[in-house]
Amino acid sequence: MTTPTVPHRFYTALAARDWQTVGRLYADDARFDDPAFVGLDAAQVRAMWRMLLGRAGDDFRVSYEVLADTPEAARVRWTARYTFSQAGRPVLNVTSSRTLSAATALDWTRRPTASGRSTSATSCWRSSTSAI
Repeated sequence: MTTPTVPHRFYTALAARDWQTVGRLYADDARFDDPAFVGLDAAQVRAMWRMLLGRAGDDFRVSYEVLADTPEAARVRWTARYTFSQAGRPVLNVTSSRTLSAATALDWTRRPTASGRSTSATSCWRSSTSAI
């Protein structure tokens, strides 16, 4: 049996609302940026996932497809579905990401949805050989 690669471990943990595993997969020098969370360092991005996944409702769902996965890089298309609690409205977030090794950045590019919105963020994962 092979060990799941970082993208599989990350998105499986995200879908399970496992903020601890998600956080451990970020490199210690990770940076994260998107319209809602600007200029986060590794500790802040871990706290962000703890808050977001800790508050996720029962309808929170993540699905993903790893499009490419090598020791140097991976490409993943993922979708998050949930209800935005403050407004009570459903959210569909379709995202395409490209991950690089731990020394480089995770470049997230969110594809526009029906609302036409598009966002982006960057951060860094640990290498795929990291043990959890």
